[in-house]
Amino acid sequence: MEHILTTERLVLRPIEDKDKDDIIRGASDFAVAKWLSMVPHPYIGADGQWFIDHVKASPHGYWAITRAGQFLGVISIKPDLGYWLAPAHWGQGVMSEAASAVVAAYFENPAAGPLMSGYFIENARSAAVLYKLGFANKGPIEEEYSKSLGRKNLHRKVALTPEQWHFLNPVEIKTERLRIRPNEAHHMTAIHAIAAQQKVAQNLGSFPHPLDVAFIEERVERGRWRGSWNGWFHIADPAGAVLGMIGFYSPTQGQEDDIGIGYAIDPKAWGQGIMSEALRAFCDFIFERYRAGKIQASCFDDNPASQRVLEKAGFEPFEKDMAKSAARSEKSPITRYRLMRSEGASDGTGH
Repeated sequence: MEHILTTERLVLRPIEDKDKDDIIRGASDFAVAKWLSMVPHPYIGADGQWFIDHVKASPHGYWAITRAGQFLGVISIKPDLGYWLAPAHWGQGVMSEAASAVVAAYFENPAAGPLMSGYFIENARSAAVLYKLGFANKGPIEEEYSKSLGRKNLHRKVALTPEQWHFLNPVEIKTERLRIRPNEAHHMTAIHAIAAQQKVAQNLGSFPHPLDVAFIEERVERGRWRGSWNGWFHIADPAGAVLGMIGFYSPTQGQEDDIGIGYAIDPKAWGQGIMSEALRAFCDFIFERYRAGKIQASCFDDNPASQRVLEKAGFEPFEKDMAKSAARSEKSPITRYRLMRSEGASDGTGH
């Protein structure tokens, strides 16, 4: 994750020695300390120094929340999401804004698993922040020890899965004429209508003809966008009419440089440059998000339109082979293409 995050109003930066007095001042306020399980009360200079030293030893995952240079509080993922904010800044949406930025950065990692957090039951403010982000209850209410209270208190554990985060914060790739978004169940009818056409299916490796709706249902579920190493998206016009589909997949889930891409477009939209426009934008998205050195694709040699789409997007042929399509009776010649990451492009961290 990036160690400096910016939002509309805030800068989340590394915690520094100069923050010690602000940390002591904020954490020593009982209105703050009583909601933090590991913070003692009173919170003295030695406690603040211990925290500074602890962060220095493992700085990634801790941020000072600042606004216009003023220290407001602390937020961390080590490994669970935790935070506190000086009471003078409560009720202004600061923590929701900060937490949203940190959680978004966390889920930029394709390998990110569920993110855990929790709150003491009486802390309605913290509960509101977590549920607004999409966290859901995990297990029953339990007791957790509070150092500041010197006793156990009722505590609720919550979790946020990658799938839930990406569902609530969906990807949208915009071009001049198109919107590319993750598929959902209500897109199945339109996608089936496109892929069920023989002249489309015969150019797709695994789509049979005739095409059962159940096949599309399974593909939509398998390709559901979870922010990881595969995803199946639809291509639509600005009004939402589905024009085609595009997706990617890493067979090794990113262990090797093996991202492949596939696509199809409604024949009614052929010859308008729509797939070329979508493919360029989608490849930019992949290189922006993933540490991929290349993107691969293949097309049948009797599909010159797809070859032109790939070459127009910068793909270069590198291998000839024979391949079977589920909608063809026998193997046919194909050409494999690859698009290399350009020099100076994003490093695949989303920044």
